[in-house]
Amino acid sequence: MKKLIMKIGSRVAQYLRTLNTSTDESTYREIYPLESIEEKRFYNIGAGDFSHPCWTNIDGGSKYYKELYKIKDTGIYHDLFDHLPLPIEDNSAEVIYTSHTIGLIDDASVNFLFNDCYRMLKPGGILRIVTPDTDLYYKAWRRNDRKFYYWTDEEIYNSDYEKQCLNIPLSKATLTQVFLEEFAAAASEIALAGSEKRISDKEFEQLFRDKSYEDALSYCTSLCSIELQKNFPFRHMNWFNEEKLKKMLIISGFKQPYRSGYQQSISPVLRNVKFFDKTVPQLSIFMEVVK
Repeated sequence: MKKLIMKIGSRVAQYLRTLNTSTDESTYREIYPLESIEEKRFYNIGAGDFSHPCWTNIDGGSKYYKELYKIKDTGIYHDLFDHLPLPIEDNSAEVIYTSHTIGLIDDASVNFLFNDCYRMLKPGGILRIVTPDTDLYYKAWRRNDRKFYYWTDEEIYNSDYEKQCLNIPLSKATLTQVFLEEFAAAASEIALAGSEKRISDKEFEQLFRDKSYEDALSYCTSLCSIELQKNFPFRHMNWFNEEKLKKMLIISGFKQPYRSGYQQSISPVLRNVKFFDKTVPQLSIFMEVVK
């Protein structure tokens, strides 16, 4: 019996190793035309070090990404702040995916990107967007739930806080400043390099008394400049929730965007969590739309 259990355990482990290294290329061949696979008409915008044989990486906008990921050698180097169309044919893309990228650019750049995604996607093509759900962060701030912001205790934000463009360890910052750092970093008082106008805890609380929820958030992000963001492209300068994302997608021409969930894409290839939806899924909003 012991030998049988060990044998079964070995086969399970072997299967899991195979699963973890699979690129699902057979799934792509079952669903998509060979030409789309060979031409890599699957685009990951803000790809970073993502790597998949069927996908084209799109990233750039600063020396930070150029040096870190050498994107010119692995995909398309593209600055989303430039508001230039991507060098991709109209109605040709099968799938476009972007994770935790739109929070790093301003609304005008997001609008241009969504318009360009609509242009690139073929009819029936899928756009999947993953980004921090600001509603969750806001509710945690309201109930003074510091445990929600668990990363404030991580070493990278404390011993190496200056590399994260912070002027104090994150564990010593007030919850209000931690929240600001997550959607309007340059406007926070803890930003090492930030906006000329910074928002204090008292002013932040007053904003939500005087303005609507959306207007208060947008006022904060309005203080974040593109010029400064280009020097620190890893910082957040925008906020999103389900309602805002849907409105922006509809304005770009998409019909019936819908909220998805972790590993719940209608596209089988996007359900492989080895490649997709890996960044803090418990704090993210997942939005999809079919052209």
